[in-house]
Amino acid sequence: AFFRMKKFLLIMLAAVGAGALLPACADDETGILEEVTPDPTGPDTQPPIDSGVDPDECATDNGGCDPLVTCTNNPGGRDCGRCPPGYTGTGDTACTDIDECATNNGDCDPLVECTNIPGGFTCGNCPPGYTGGGESGCVDIDECATDNGDCDALTTCTNIDGGRTCGACPAGYSGDGETGCINIDECSPNPCLNGGVCTDGVASFTCTCTSGYTGATCDVAPLPPGSCLEILNAGESTGSGDYVIDVDGDGPLSPITVYCDMTTSGGGWTLALTKNSADDADYPDLGAADTNLAALAINPAISSTSATPNAGWVNLNTFPYTNLRIAAYLDGAETYMSEDIARASLRIAWGENGYLLYNDANGYYWCTGEASYTDGGIGQVNRPDGAPADCKGHGALGSGWDFGGPGVNSGLTLCGGSASGWMYGQYGATRVHYPTAGAAQALWVR
Repeated sequence: AFFRMKKFLLIMLAAVGAGALLPACADDETGILEEVTPDPTGPDTQPPIDSGVDPDECATDNGGCDPLVTCTNNPGGRDCGRCPPGYTGTGDTACTDIDECATNNGDCDPLVECTNIPGGFTCGNCPPGYTGGGESGCVDIDECATDNGDCDALTTCTNIDGGRTCGACPAGYSGDGETGCINIDECSPNPCLNGGVCTDGVASFTCTCTSGYTGATCDVAPLPPGSCLEILNAGESTGSGDYVIDVDGDGPLSPITVYCDMTTSGGGWTLALTKNSADDADYPDLGAADTNLAALAINPAISSTSATPNAGWVNLNTFPYTNLRIAAYLDGAETYMSEDIARASLRIAWGENGYLLYNDANGYYWCTGEASYTDGGIGQVNRPDGAPADCKGHGALGSGWDFGGPGVNSGLTLCGGSASGWMYGQYGATRVHYPTAGAAQALWVR
């Protein structure tokens, strides 16, 4: 019994030492049981019994280490691991995230956005027009290297950072290099006049003119024929009469009206010089320059009957012709018409003093000049060997001519007003003095 009591007391003391409640005791007087709580600091407190097991500090709140690190339990304590990459500090104190984007854009390409994240960062995608990545680097794409950058083929593609620009459309096109160049139809509306047909080009057009019109827009009226022969050959003759011709082509002179002989020797003769006896003016340069061209519109036969002075001529040095004829008229009728005189047989130019002809193929002699030459014998020029001086020996030819045989007044004489002042109305006869109506002489060319 003693042994069992001793064992009980030992168990109880151990329980009290562990902080267990003592069993209730009965009050000596009342006999009521009371719980007795031992004083842990009292003299009866016993030291804890060592169980021999190390407490795991990491089991609670990661052992006080930063949550980002590993807590490692060791005998009598614990160790905190290092902060992970992207953090500064220690596991014992605290791990603080490093903002990599704050320095050099986190080494991302300058064209992208660096985004800080816990323990690191991310680089955004390269913007449009670039290849590569934000981390490896963004490389500009040369859009112009492929299909002209989708610019219109007529324009210039220019590569720029992250894109390209398209040049302007060339002249003659609407639109732009981006949307497309469209050829402008310069033929709408039709710029060609007088029935011209328009062909569109690039920034241009061409007109195909009709009915003889010329010019970029067919605005230049066709030039009249240059002679009566051209009119005849074009099939536009309606018989002898007045026609419009252009005596100097595209020269400064306006077209004129002339009388055309469309019957004599096949027709096509242009009245190139005319003078009637009502005209008493002096002309030292007959046929040498365009003079009073309006006179050429009057049939010389009719002019011979007119009391109105009428004299005029084209420049026979420049007017195109191959042959000429000289004619005389008296009182409205033709009295003489020479044979064809080849232009190539003329010895001198019109307006010069001397012999135009000297015994040509037809046996014609023809001299002309101003009064000082024909009458005064001054400066005997252009005289063939054996030819008489003073224009076939004239003493009073004046500023006129003597056409016909070798003798004086042996054919058609036309004396200037500076001398005797008359003309023949017939070959070798019928002098009509100035300014009396009745006679006329003319030159016809073809």
